[in-house]
Amino acid sequence: LGGAAMHSHAPSIYLLFALAFAAARPAFAQGERAIAAIPLDEVSAQDFSGLRQQSYGVFVGVDRFLDEESIGALRFAVADARAARDCFVESLRLIPPQNAKLLVSGAAEAERPTRGNILGAIDDAARLAGPDGGLIVYLSSHGIENYILAEDSRRSILNETAIALASLEGILGRSRCPRRFLILDACRETPGAALRSPSPAAARPHPSPPCSALASAAGVSVRACASPAIAS
Repeated sequence: LGGAAMHSHAPSIYLLFALAFAAARPAFAQGERAIAAIPLDEVSAQDFSGLRQQSYGVFVGVDRFLDEESIGALRFAVADARAARDCFVESLRLIPPQNAKLLVSGAAEAERPTRGNILGAIDDAARLAGPDGGLIVYLSSHGIENYILAEDSRRSILNETAIALASLEGILGRSRCPRRFLILDACRETPGAALRSPSPAAARPHPSPPCSALASAAGVSVRACASPAIAS
């Protein structure tokens, strides 16, 4: 996913994601990942003011890792996290600015994407999101097996330093908020493969996804693949 601005898109795209965000049923508590259907002619009657005030988001982008000898740097994760935050907060206006936490490489200590900061921010958001609100967790980083890497993750001890996907589902599942979205913008390295810095071809700048890309991914993971693989 690229990191350019996400603001110049048709109102129908914003409406699509607002509908998905507002209509999503509890996913983890019910053992399903689905979006409830609402007829489009009823959308104009929806009042999102209550939803917005009770909604929270955590947006994480990790470009550089302390274990740089075994974990290659990324180029667009921080830009992607900023663009996703801007989409939900500024363009879609589904989350108040004060309820959106941004953790990215190069930020001040309290805003860096360390494992502790990420889990703490997600736990806070899950606890504070209200029963009439929504919860968005967006993570852009490396993925290894069933882990997402934080800035301070170490390849040799992933279970102690990386973020297990099961832990994320556990935190989200404890929230009273019925609308929970986990968006993973990451590769998934298989055991035995080595993380390397992107090749010149794979590292070329690529267009940022419009809000429609995020909208279509509501309730499912977002996959980004290097050429010649195809994202699905």
